[in-house]
Amino acid sequence: EVYVQNGRIVDCPLCLSGPNDEIHLLLNCQEMKKKTAQMKWNKDMSLSEWLNSLNEGQSQAQIVRQFLGEANKTEEDLMRVGASLEELLDHFFKVWGKKRGQIIPRVTYQRKT
Repeated sequence: EVYVQNGRIVDCPLCLSGPNDEIHLLLNCQEMKKKTAQMKWNKDMSLSEWLNSLNEGQSQAQIVRQFLGEANKTEEDLMRVGASLEELLDHFFKVWGKKRGQIIPRVTYQRKT
């Protein structure tokens, strides 16, 4: 069972062995690592391989910032990040729902045009 504090889920609901934060989910959660290993990042690497290639000399926070597009990202890079985040979020809620035995609703927002 996950630990909840002030309405916030503190522990990772997928693996129960880390915090429920972006760094853990993207880089350390064993359940999410299965997904990033399957996701194509570019023609030569999976998302997992690309993230691992950034490990040398960078903190985990720096790696997440680089993934999210801290600097020097082209429009194509940002679109790839957005598509990857969408896929990762879908996977997160799907796995969490399976573990709980129920559908966990994912709130999505429609951008005003």
